[in-house]
Parts: sequence; C-alpha cells; structure tokens
Amino acid sequence: MSLQELEARVASLFTVGDLPSIAPLLDEAELEAPTAFESPAWPHALHMLALMYSNRLEDARFLYKRCPPQVRDSQPQLQAACRALQFLWQRDYAGLWPLLRSGWDPHQATLVRGIASNLREHVLRLVATAYSTISLQALAGALGATLPEAQQEAAAHGWELTNAPSGGAWVRIPPKEAAGDPVAPDAATLQRLASYVLHLEAA
Repeated sequence: MSLQELEARVASLFTVGDLPSIAPLLDEAELEAPTAFESPAWPHALHMLALMYSNRLEDARFLYKRCPPQVRDSQPQLQAACRALQFLWQRDYAGLWPLLRSGWDPHQATLVRGIASNLREHVLRLVATAYSTISLQALAGALGATLPEAQQEAAAHGWELTNAPSGGAWVRIPPKEAAGDPVAPDAATLQRLASYVLHLEAA
C-alpha cells in the first residue's frame, strides 16, 4: 500500500467517523511497509494519537521509540503527542488538558477530541467513586472544561448543583448503586485525583 493509498483510506475512516479502525489500519500498513514508516511522510503523530484514542498506551510508547531520531526531532506535533502520552501515562490531568487544546491538524484534532471525551468519562467515573460533594470549579478543572460545561456534565449524570453558604457552587453526587462487577480504580489513581482536586479548590 502506497502512502497515497494509506492517506485515502485513513481519510475515508475519518469521513464515516470510524475512529477505532484507524490504529489497526496504520499498524497493518506499517507491517506491510516498514521502510515507509521511517519516512518523514508517514503520519507518525496521527498513528500515535490513534493508539492513544484506543487506550493502547503501551503500543503508543513503543511506536514513538520506533520512530527514527530525525523524525522525532523534526515533527513538533509528534513531540506534542509524546508529551500527551506522558501525561496520560502519569494521569497528570493538569498538564494534559492545556496540551490537548493546542494546535493540531484537522484529523489529529478529531482524535484529540475523542481522547478528551474518553478521558472526561474516565474522570467522571473516578469523581463518582471518590466524592460525595465537589466544588463546581474543581470539577471543571478535573474535566478540562468551563464552568457551564462542567455544570452540564453534572446534570447529565443526575448530580445536584447547590450553593454553599460561603459562596461558590458545589456538586452533590448521590451514592451509586452497585451494577455488575465494575473494575474499581486503584488507590494510587484516586489519591492522584484527590491531590489534583485539592489543588484546584485551593487555587
């Protein structure tokens, strides 16, 4: 498959909104033409973001390591994707959200929006597990969202918005009913989120 054919197939997946199929397509193309992967024309940043969108963080790390040094050094968006991966890996949401809002080309931006959406759902699950109340400001910061966006997310999840006597809006999170056998977040993840929320509420 030539690079032109690959670009056309990737573009068609974006057109139909089939984001989960992008990483497998690029994986297959790399295996078929490993020398093409070493070319600066290969969509390295897009490939890396597609793996991150699919939550294949380990594969994204190895992809970056496979990139030739001259490619890593000459492509700012690949470097930005690598930084985003590091923040995701470390669950450093404070560093990640501003980076996701930085400049990406249109196809990359589509994947970045998907990554952000998946991450917001993950953070909302963590918040529901760890908190019964949280300030709207802290929730917005944890979600990388504006206050109206955070309020909208809270309402969509059936969370109640209240006003504290001392001022400021707070979100009350009702106890969740047990459903199925969900995988509980580990203690380190909850502690990292708690530290981040404390930082936001103190800001």
